[in-house]
Amino acid sequence: MPDKAVLLGVNAYKNYSSLRGCVHDVQNMRDLLTEKFGFMPANVKLLLDDKVVKSEVNKLKRWLLRDAKAGDRLVLHFSGHGSQIPAENEEDGVAEMICLHDMDFHDPGTFLTSIEMREWTKGLPEGAQLTIIFDSCHSGHGTRLLVNAEGSARQVPMLVDLSTAMQRAHAKTRGLGVLPHEIVARVSDPDDEDVVRVRFIDPPPDMQAEIQRRMDLGFAKKELVRVDINHVLLAACRKDQTAADATIQGSANGAFTFHLCKVLREGGANLARKVLIKRVEDAMAAEHFDQSPQLETSLPEGPLFPGFKEPQPGPDVPPRPSPGPQSEGTAARPPAGASTGWSAEEWQSVFHEITKMPAAAQLRALEMVQATARPAAARSRQPATGTRVLVYVHGICKHVPGFSNGWWDVLHQFTTVFGEGDLGETRLEVVWSDLVNEKGVTLRATRAPASPEVTEHEQAKREIVETLQDRLDRCAIEALPRTSPGEAPRALQGTRDLPSIPGLNCIDDFTVYLINDKTRADIIGRFTEVVRPLLLGGAAVDIISHSWGTVVSYEGLRQLEDEGLTTPRVNNLFTVGAALSIGPVKSRLRPDNQDGRRPAMVKHWVNVNARGDLVGGPLKDRPFAVDDDFPRVTPFGCPSFLGLVTPQCAHGSYFVDGNVEVNRDIFAQEINDA
Repeated sequence: MPDKAVLLGVNAYKNYSSLRGCVHDVQNMRDLLTEKFGFMPANVKLLLDDKVVKSEVNKLKRWLLRDAKAGDRLVLHFSGHGSQIPAENEEDGVAEMICLHDMDFHDPGTFLTSIEMREWTKGLPEGAQLTIIFDSCHSGHGTRLLVNAEGSARQVPMLVDLSTAMQRAHAKTRGLGVLPHEIVARVSDPDDEDVVRVRFIDPPPDMQAEIQRRMDLGFAKKELVRVDINHVLLAACRKDQTAADATIQGSANGAFTFHLCKVLREGGANLARKVLIKRVEDAMAAEHFDQSPQLETSLPEGPLFPGFKEPQPGPDVPPRPSPGPQSEGTAARPPAGASTGWSAEEWQSVFHEITKMPAAAQLRALEMVQATARPAAARSRQPATGTRVLVYVHGICKHVPGFSNGWWDVLHQFTTVFGEGDLGETRLEVVWSDLVNEKGVTLRATRAPASPEVTEHEQAKREIVETLQDRLDRCAIEALPRTSPGEAPRALQGTRDLPSIPGLNCIDDFTVYLINDKTRADIIGRFTEVVRPLLLGGAAVDIISHSWGTVVSYEGLRQLEDEGLTTPRVNNLFTVGAALSIGPVKSRLRPDNQDGRRPAMVKHWVNVNARGDLVGGPLKDRPFAVDDDFPRVTPFGCPSFLGLVTPQCAHGSYFVDGNVEVNRDIFAQEINDA
C-alpha cells in the first residue's frame, strides 16, 4: 500500500497547558498531502487529542512501515508540546521528546524520545521515502544522533512567549496610533489573538537541574557526532528554541506547519530541500516568529518528494461517452484529461455506472469524475463491488476528524461486516462543522438585522427554537403531574429559559446552512465527495447520520440521485435524533426534497429517536418514506426526574457503550441482515 501518512495533533493535554493550533495543523497537512501530493484519504491516518496515546501511536507507526517498498512515500507529522529529559545515550546527555496527550515525565509510556524514534526508523525498507515533521519545541535533531554546537538551554514559559507576541502585535499595529503599553496589555491577555503559546513543557525541577548540570559540564559543546540517516527530518526549530502556536490569518496554527504548507502549495513542491526550508524560515521571520526550522537529511539537494510531478490539468469538460451498448470486445476509453487520473480498470468500473444513467445526467457525472480525478501517483483500487463501507455524518457544534471512533467502538462488538472498521478504509466520516461554525459566530456577533440574510437567519433560528421549546414543554406536561386542576406542572415554569435543548448554542451554525445556498452547497459537497466514489466504485454503503447531519445526508443523497446515481447500493440509511423532524427545517429543505421521497440508491431507511430527545422525532409519512421508525427507544444511561429525561443526555445516548437496544438490535441487526 504506497504513500501513507500518520498525522498526530494534541491541543488538549491531560495534565498540562492546552494549545490551539495543533488539530488545525493536522487538517492542513492532510489537505496538503491529499490535494497537492496525491495521497489517498484512506491512507492518511489521523490521531487527535486524547487519542494520541502511546499504544495508538505505536500501532500507527507499525502500520506506516508495514509492507512499504522502494519508492513509497511515508509521512509522520506531529504537532504538540515538546520537551527534554536527561539521557545517557545522547552525545549531549539530553534527549528531545514529543509529549503525548497523557504526558507524565516519570512515565515513559506517555512520551516518545529521539532515541525511540531513531530506533523505529531503522525498520524503514531500503528505497522507501520517510519524511518526519515535528512542530514542537526542542524538535531539532528529534531523530538523529547529533549535538547542537551552540548548545545553550533556556527556560521558557509554558503558556505564552510575550516577546514574540509583542513583535507581532507591534508590527500589526504600527502606524495605527497604538501605544506600547496598550500592546503589552493586549498580549498579556491569554485569549488575545496576538498571544503566542509555546509548544514546550518544562521538565520537573530535578530534571531541569540535571539538564543544566550537563550543560555546565560542557556536554553540549562536544563536537558534532554525525550519523547518516535514512529519512528526512523537518523540525519547527533548533534544539534550543521554542515553536510558536499562534493565530495566523484568523485561525490557530503552528507557525512552522502553516508556513511549510503555504510554501509547498505556492510552488515549493519541486524546490531543493535546503531551499525549501530556507524559504519557510524567511516566511516565518517576515511574520516575526523567532525560530529557525531545521532540515536533517543525507540529500539536501533533492525535493521533498523525489519523483513527484505536478498533475497537468485536462480540459474543463470531458467529452461525453456514447450511452449506447459497446461492441463486444470493445473497451471504453477514459476521457481526455482523465487518463492521468484513472487506471483502465478504474475507468471501466466508472464508465459502466455512467452509461446506466439518464442521458441528461451523463455529462454531469463525467464532470464530477474529472473534478475528482487523481494524479497517477495517487491511484488506488476503487472499492470492489460488494465491499462494505460505513459512513458516519455528525451534527452541529464542533466536530473534528476521528469523531466517530467512540461511536464505532460501541457498534463494532455487534458486527464484523466492516472488518476492523479502520478510519479511512472501511469506515469514513463526513466532517462539515468547520464550514458553518465561523459563519455562525459572525451571525451571533451581529446585534441588528443589518441585511436580509441576517433577518432571515433570525427568523429561522426563532422558529426552530420555538419548536424545540414546545417539545420541551410537552415532555414536561406528559411526564409531570399537575399540582391543581388547570395548572401546568411547576417544573414547566422553569423550562422557558431553554436550559436543556441540545446544541442550543450552535443553532446559529445550522441556520447558516438553511439560508445560505453556497454554504449548503459546500456542506453537501463534503458529503458527496465521500459517498460518490463509493457508489461509482460499486461499494455497498451503510450511512449513520446524527442530529442535524440527517439533513445533510438526506439532501446529499437526493443530489447524488439527481446526478444519476440510482443503483441501490446504500443498504441502510440510519437517521438518528433526526432534525429532519423539525417543521421549520423541513420547510427549508431544497424544494425538490420537501416531498420526503426515499433517495433512489437507498434500499432501507431506518429512523431512530430516543424518548426525551427534543431534536429528533418520528419521520415515517411526515412526509418521509421511512421503512422502519423507532420513535421512542430508551435514552440509555440518562437519569430522569419524575419521568422527565434530560434532553441533552437523550440526544447523545445512541452511541453510549451498553446501549444494545440501538447498537445491537437496530444498527447491527439491519447491517448484518443486508
